[in-house]
Amino acid sequence: MKLRPAEIDRALGKGDGYALWLFYGPDGGLVADRARRLVTGIAGDAADPFRVVELEPDRVAAEPQLLLEEAQSLSLTGGRRVVRIRRAGDRLTRAVAALLAIETPAAVTVLEAGELAAGSSLRKLVERSPGAAACPCYRLEERQLSRSIEGELRRLGLRASDEARAWLAEHLGADSGVTRAELEKLALYLGPGRKGEVGLEEVQAIVGDSSAIGLDGLVAAVLRGRPAEAARLLDRLLAEGVHAVALLRAVSRACQQLLPLRHALDGGASLEAVLAAARPPLHFRTRALFGAVLPRWEVPRLIATLRRLQEAEGLCKTTGNPAELLCRHTLLEASRPPRPA
Repeated sequence: MKLRPAEIDRALGKGDGYALWLFYGPDGGLVADRARRLVTGIAGDAADPFRVVELEPDRVAAEPQLLLEEAQSLSLTGGRRVVRIRRAGDRLTRAVAALLAIETPAAVTVLEAGELAAGSSLRKLVERSPGAAACPCYRLEERQLSRSIEGELRRLGLRASDEARAWLAEHLGADSGVTRAELEKLALYLGPGRKGEVGLEEVQAIVGDSSAIGLDGLVAAVLRGRPAEAARLLDRLLAEGVHAVALLRAVSRACQQLLPLRHALDGGASLEAVLAAARPPLHFRTRALFGAVLPRWEVPRLIATLRRLQEAEGLCKTTGNPAELLCRHTLLEASRPPRPA
């Protein structure tokens, strides 16, 4: 059954009203938030190993019976269990169809997906089933976004000026998870018991631009070898109007920074020494990212990736070439870990 946006929050309050829930759409933060609320509402704690089990989508696609087994297992500690699958897609359709054929499964299954086209076999299957809920998660329109930000500020005990709220609505909102995190950061910096209105200057000094945050996330997803996450962030940034060339250059800059550091690492220096000696000094977030990915990015791979990124940028600037398609292909290819030799 497909739920209308206005019905979803009401349905979530019932918790286990459906045997299977599918959260999908371009707002990855809203997908994750709604799934978390549902799982917590049923199991009490999303990390409870007795009440919540998380399955990898590739494994379920290869072994459809695994989903059936988990969905029919009872909790040893009482209460209803939850089976959670992130990065769901059409490859799970066969397993989900078998599950929906069961009249009353013991567990509630929660699927989290990105944007699914109207022709998606998984989406159509869930929408047709009376025992399942298909929940689209779309980005808020401007008026809804303004109300959402105001409500979140109120929850955090803050009151913002009209100028500050307008700036927040303009610079946040592309992803509900990013919006919530940035407003929580604002509350943390201002401290508990803040009196009076929060002004525009304070907001601008503390809250980041959603596009810039998303760009950092895209670079991290590519370098960490997470193509599904990179694809979701690409969709968001391109939809916001960030040009393909800017996306390619952001990853190019990171690879150019990594190259001399990798040379130093290959020369025998320790990872900590290499990161500490970087010039200009690395921001603490960049340092943590580079520390995690540097051992995996060897010099030949960095050079080859830089060459492909520069070639793609040149093609994007040539009239008639599909810039977004070139950007997507190049960055997703870069995000895939190299095949073993």
